[in-house]
Amino acid sequence: MTKPVELLKKARENYEKRKSENPDWTDSGHVLYQEDSGLAMLPKVIGRRYKKFMQSTDIPYRNMHVLRHTFASLLAKNGASPKDLQSLLGHSDSYTSIQIYTHSYKEVQRKNTMLLDQEIFEKGSEVG
Repeated sequence: MTKPVELLKKARENYEKRKSENPDWTDSGHVLYQEDSGLAMLPKVIGRRYKKFMQSTDIPYRNMHVLRHTFASLLAKNGASPKDLQSLLGHSDSYTSIQIYTHSYKEVQRKNTMLLDQEIFEKGSEVG
């Protein structure tokens, strides 16, 4: 099975190669969704290319919305602030992000509570 990290590395290499070979390059900074000219692709073009690309790998196809949700859930689960998610996802306010990804924030709260308990009850007993 091809690992996503390997695919991203290959995409980055292609990006750098196109950038160095094209003197008229307009660098939008987007490694994965950029035309050969360097200009950003239209969303529907990205979707079609992504689907075609996924069909050429051993990785199961998931639509772009599922990837967006997974991306945001993983960030929230690992402590990204609602304000950061709002900015990254383009939500009008952070409340929207909190409402959608509440399950991830609850897991972060449990993890933080466990860390606090560990600090107080396990490490705290060593001090006194």
